Amino acid sequence: MAWLDAVDGNEFIRKLFPADTPLNQIELHDVVLQRDGPTCVLRFDLADFPDSPPRHWQAQRFNTVQVALYCVGVKHFAAVGWALCPRGKLSIGHTHQGLGVVAAGERLHLRFVADSVLIESVSAYQKTAVMPVALDP
Repeated sequence: MAWLDAVDGNEFIRKLFPADTPLNQIELHDVVLQRDGPTCVLRFDLADFPDSPPRHWQAQRFNTVQVALYCVGVKHFAAVGWALCPRGKLSIGHTHQGLGVVAAGERLHLRFVADSVLIESVSAYQKTAVMPVALDP
């Protein structure tokens, strides 16, 4: 099952990516936990950019799609590790307890179960290459 089949509010991203875009190489920006609900918001960049993006994305030379997932009824939350630019694979699928959400990479592993997952936002921006900076001792 594709991750888009498991989440609500997927209409816009389905228009951007007619074939299900994989979540094999996301760059995670935020993990925000809130006790009310309890909820978790995951904000991440996709590795893919649509072949036919909206005109205003083209005009502004955007090259990166960012997605925020709003997860409600979060339980069994566990996380290990964090990094400056945590990258990894995100998977979302049905379990006997709800929707299982797992983000796993070299320096990050988080997992939880949610009652529902909604695509809260889809946006784009122009990502520029970050050059490493040598620090003098």
